[in-house]
Amino acid sequence: MESIEMSPNAVTLDSIISFTIDLINAGQTLVAWAAPRVLALEENIREALDSHLGADPMDQAALTDRCAIQMPILKDHPGLSPFDNLVGRLMVLAHLQCGQRIPDLEYQKIAAVVDQQGWKPLRHLEGNHQTKLGIWNQRSGRPIHSFEQALAPKSKFRRAALRRFYRAHDKYRKMNPQLSA
Repeated sequence: MESIEMSPNAVTLDSIISFTIDLINAGQTLVAWAAPRVLALEENIREALDSHLGADPMDQAALTDRCAIQMPILKDHPGLSPFDNLVGRLMVLAHLQCGQRIPDLEYQKIAAVVDQQGWKPLRHLEGNHQTKLGIWNQRSGRPIHSFEQALAPKSKFRRAALRRFYRAHDKYRKMNPQLSA
């Protein structure tokens, strides 16, 4: 196989993997700002490598084996509400980064992004929880107007907010079959 000349400023898969692992080890997340950019960068690099490697499947298999972290490209689905798309994507990314059990800090980060987008729990909680939250907000001296407040450790609506986040997660996974593997 011919050798590929790379410029001194070239980004390699190893450097991206190293960078991603360093970010994860440092406790930083790729959720809100970096994830779409890293995924786009990964896609561009894969396309460039495919054009350089050509039809030699052995080299592609060896390259894929070296890639420790493979994140799927997450796209919004037109059949879901904007809330379900946003929360579902963030929950999927949290599961990919943290494993099966998501720590409370990750839920708080997701809630911060959701609140920043202007989504209110009174509008997006489901069923009886929405009614109970409305009554609570009218009668309580401590109304809950954000998902960060709803997800507070001693909040009466923590379970309802988590349930809504997981419902969005399930809807998002159902609409994106590449995530079910």
